[in-house]
Amino acid sequence: MVDAKHIMQHLDDKKAEGVVNESQQQVVYADRIILNKMDLVKDEEEIKAFECRIADVNKFAPIKQCDQKCD
Repeated sequence: MVDAKHIMQHLDDKKAEGVVNESQQQVVYADRIILNKMDLVKDEEEIKAFECRIADVNKFAPIKQCDQKCD
């Protein structure tokens, strides 16, 4: 599960040498990705940007958008 509002800053987080970026690692190993809190992101360009960024990190996991009323 990915927090849509904050994913870009977590993926871009610079860690000290030898320290793993947990957000990137979780996306890399995911077999599916749920973009949570989509109701907090209104800009379609921003949504497209982080979906492309996630797909660059993990090309195989399907991405599903979800908000408070997600089924």
